[in-house]
Amino acid sequence: MNKKTGSFIHQLRKENNLTQEQLAEKLGVSNRSVSRWENGTTLPDIALMKCICDEFDISISELINGERQNSVPNEANTEEKAILKTKEVANIILELSKNESKQKTKAVTFYFSLGFLFLGVILLQTILLTFDIIEIPFLNKMQTIVIFLVVLITEVAGLYFNNKHKEFSPEELNFLLQDENNIQLRTADEMIQFARKNQTNILKQHKQAFKEITSNLGHDEYAVFTMLADEYSINDSPGPWHAVLVVTNQRLLACGETISGRMFTRYDTDCWMLNEIKSIYLENRDIIIETAKDKLKLKGEKFERFVSKIKKNIFERYSTS
Repeated sequence: MNKKTGSFIHQLRKENNLTQEQLAEKLGVSNRSVSRWENGTTLPDIALMKCICDEFDISISELINGERQNSVPNEANTEEKAILKTKEVANIILELSKNESKQKTKAVTFYFSLGFLFLGVILLQTILLTFDIIEIPFLNKMQTIVIFLVVLITEVAGLYFNNKHKEFSPEELNFLLQDENNIQLRTADEMIQFARKNQTNILKQHKQAFKEITSNLGHDEYAVFTMLADEYSINDSPGPWHAVLVVTNQRLLACGETISGRMFTRYDTDCWMLNEIKSIYLENRDIIIETAKDKLKLKGEKFERFVSKIKKNIFERYSTS
């Protein structure tokens, strides 16, 4: 499976006239990682698979199986086969997630054990000197400092690997495989899970902003797209930070954290009807959404892949203008 998926990534990269360095930059990884994927040495992390699919406009199933699926059904039981294929892909992803979790556990155990081993050497010397068991320390001052630095580095490395991988729950896996063209998000948790497909740095402030938006949804209103932003402004006036953007079947909503008084914060929500949206484009890496009266600017990182998604959800699917 590694080699087939790797060959497919290589093929897609060539079709899009991208170098390994360019693809790596878009995905936020090293070009060495891309090379290892294409050679079949390793597979991309689970969280990166969705980013690769978005970049090349393919499905998770196609990426895992290493080939494009036929868009025109030619057999009567195509739907049944598609369901079985999706289950097969889900099982593969779950297995990959478990393997990543095991590798993470091994790495964490190794680095923490190494750190405690070196720390034990320092403590042993201290105890032996304290009880006059030895008169001359077997570690001089410089060696002690070096070992202490090694302990610090190994513990930091252990913490890094401990936070590097998050195993997918069945609910999150369901969202990962769900068809975005038919998605309906009605709760804050669902909006968070959708945003997590492409952006993993979700803070508690983002979660609160999604809850605020959920409380503003109408009876027949549901979200079809969600994303995070560092902050947003309207008509160049400073606006909320830790912001979220939500496209529903009726409106475009933006919400974020603002200061209320000297000590307290609150969450403000701005909204526009979909038929008010006139244009959406990228300007200096910021997303600009213009209406007849307002200019909404979203600030963040790696927003290039989101512009087409916002356009699709507003203009192609729901805009009545």
